[in-house]
Amino acid sequence: MPHLILEHSDELTETHDIAALVQTLFQTATDSGVFGTEDIRARSVECQNTVTGAAKPGFAHLTLRMMAGRPNDLRKGLAEDLLAVMEKHLPEVGALSVSPEEIQRETYARRVIYKGNGNG
Repeated sequence: MPHLILEHSDELTETHDIAALVQTLFQTATDSGVFGTEDIRARSVECQNTVTGAAKPGFAHLTLRMMAGRPNDLRKGLAEDLLAVMEKHLPEVGALSVSPEEIQRETYARRVIYKGNGNG
């Protein structure tokens, strides 16, 4: 149940196609073969009142939340692939980052209605 949560400074909404970026991040996670397409959740959050020490203005930070237990090299590879997508879509943005985080299976609760299986 990976979650891709893109936080970004609010001015990027006016200057960049954030929806296309979120879609490309989703597709990159799908293409990785690590997750099932039906399990991935991707979204963006516009942040106001931001301050960064970067020489160029603006920031975008992607949190990649996934179930615990995946090897560090796999998580690092995913982070690098996702950062490459962000660099392509946001080349002049001052600060870009990706942070993989683990979801603890023992305490995670969810309910999903899937399309096409008779319950959604």
